[in-house]
Amino acid sequence: MTPGSWTVSKEPSTEQREWCRAGRCLFATRHWADILCTLQATPSFAWNPARQIGFVLPVFRRLGLPIGFLGFPVTDPQPHGDDAREIAGIAGLSMMRSNLSFATAWDPLATAGLPEIWIQNLASWHPSVNRKLSRDIAFARRAGTDTHITLVCSNAAACHALYAAAVTHHQGRARYNRDYFAKLAEVATVTDELQFRCAVASDGELLGFAVLAVNGKTGYYLHGAASASGRRQGISDLLLDSIISAAQNAGCERFTLMASPWDQPGLTAFKRKWGDSEGLVLTYDSGFGILGGIAAMAARWQSRSARSNASQTHGNYRQPLGMP
Repeated sequence: MTPGSWTVSKEPSTEQREWCRAGRCLFATRHWADILCTLQATPSFAWNPARQIGFVLPVFRRLGLPIGFLGFPVTDPQPHGDDAREIAGIAGLSMMRSNLSFATAWDPLATAGLPEIWIQNLASWHPSVNRKLSRDIAFARRAGTDTHITLVCSNAAACHALYAAAVTHHQGRARYNRDYFAKLAEVATVTDELQFRCAVASDGELLGFAVLAVNGKTGYYLHGAASASGRRQGISDLLLDSIISAAQNAGCERFTLMASPWDQPGLTAFKRKWGDSEGLVLTYDSGFGILGGIAAMAARWQSRSARSNASQTHGNYRQPLGMP
């Protein structure tokens, strides 16, 4: 193996473990790989000793083809142009997918793009920058005087039920199962790079939850949902305020509310209330061999079809950055 090339292994090397620890790189750790196992992924660890960067490489099988993700849910740090091909060749993949955050321009080479909202300079950000947001948080604090935000999740199944109900309400597809939420809650008890916060009423009712991930210098709003009574009380605002404060305390420089489906403009509008920057999460698919190439072409077609259907249903609601 030539110096500076990638290695792919079933367990992270000592170097990769130390790099993750020093840089707070949750998405490249054994903990994160264990979480992805609940989604029927087979994870490996990609590591470049010369450049001192690494990824968890979860592999999913679609129609019998091994399809890898160069990091999940996003690819961070940014890869070089040939990284996906080299790693896929070592791992024997038919297709490699990379999801790159914070894009400020559309790239015609991308397979897909989803709207992303984020806070660019987290250290100096405060809710008072948005008058409506300040009012909404003040209302939620008044309405939730008997609500307690816990720093641990004691009922992951109930949180999954809230998530599934929210997805159904928006006519989406639930991508995450109950075991995934249980593993999130478990890992959150052993590392503060993952924080699972729940809003609980005085009678014990779960009103909502939010999950923060810290990866490098970025805080990620992984998941969140609220019950009907929680929504009436503005619990989502209280929880998001809580995890953004936690990301600031962790030294994060940016905070992303992450990508939103094209067919859920209400979710995008909620995120715009919090963020001060808007762009895209761009997806790149590299296919290898005949079948891998067909799979990459199918992924591009599926993305365009979904975006077209959303546009017909909801109109061009601030489709960002001149996307085709």
